[in-house]
Amino acid sequence: MTETKVEIAFLDMFNKVSRFRLNNVKQPVDALKVQALADFMVANDPLGKSVVKWTEIKMIEGTETVLNVK
Repeated sequence: MTETKVEIAFLDMFNKVSRFRLNNVKQPVDALKVQALADFMVANDPLGKSVVKWTEIKMIEGTETVLNVK
């Protein structure tokens, strides 16, 4: 079984990109739920990074990108 990671890239108010990665994600991953998580993180900013929007969502299985939403 390959390792699956979900990575969400955010843009902060200083135009700097921050990345949030979840390792060892259980399959299957619903793309809408990941997008909802990204929207939640922008609205609530739990990382304290002053994010204004998410810019990219990737799901990586092993070394292959299987989902890339911009």
